[in-house]
Amino acid sequence: MIVSGYGHTLALRADGTVWAWGDNTYGQLGDGTYGTSNVDKFVPRQVRIGQNESNTKLLTNIKYVAAGANSSAAIDQDGLLYVWGNNDNGQLGVDGKIVAYPTLVEALKDNPATPNADETILVSAVELSESHTIIIDALTKRAYTWGKNDHNQLGYQQSILNNGKPMTSPSTENYAKEAHLVTRDKGDLNFLEVASGKNHSVGIVIPASEAETATQGTVYAWGDNTYGQLGQNTSGSSSAVLQAVKKSNGESITNAVAVAAADNYSLALTADGIVYAWGDNTYG
Repeated sequence: MIVSGYGHTLALRADGTVWAWGDNTYGQLGDGTYGTSNVDKFVPRQVRIGQNESNTKLLTNIKYVAAGANSSAAIDQDGLLYVWGNNDNGQLGVDGKIVAYPTLVEALKDNPATPNADETILVSAVELSESHTIIIDALTKRAYTWGKNDHNQLGYQQSILNNGKPMTSPSTENYAKEAHLVTRDKGDLNFLEVASGKNHSVGIVIPASEAETATQGTVYAWGDNTYGQLGQNTSGSSSAVLQAVKKSNGESITNAVAVAAADNYSLALTADGIVYAWGDNTYG
């Protein structure tokens, strides 16, 4: 498996190890270094857990990797989520503006759905952008988000900042270090796939009764709509409310099997092999 961000690349080998190369300005290569003196690594280096290159503990037992603009993530075989790289918007869910080595996500240590229980959300999928992160709970198929929320990309009406100061709890709008459940009309949603653009999000919603068996579902979007990223045949204001993406004939995409998102546009693949696209079309 190979994924890439703006200037770096990750490769997951069959043996569960992760290798990285390219731009390392924000520590997105996960070797414990970052900055102008460690910007470009042209030879693949194995991602390690530790604060410097003398630490020999390597990131292993990995089943999935993802890359944001200048950040990286990995899910291990147990469903634990590691993140590293740029964290200037709280998009990694951990402390520090730059995280130079894989770190377990604090936002998932206690399940927000059961705040009195001592449990960790196990992850089946993760998507990173330069502003926020989306994950799918492996057990419930619910989606959680954290990071910046200036365009409602988390599905919440409030911003991450209050007069420039990060918040500290859901009730006071801390989205940087606590996972928040994506819901609609006061009901929980189950997701087959999710994707994150620069300031918007998309996901394939499936019926709760089919959470373990569904292979297709309905595409929803939320967040920034400056370029029509929400698929409503309009552009303009952002929305924290999840909206079903509409085709040109006004019908929803109800048989999607995969979704993807770039900076300001999105794609959906249906079960019958049709690809739909919407959003910014500046370059065709």
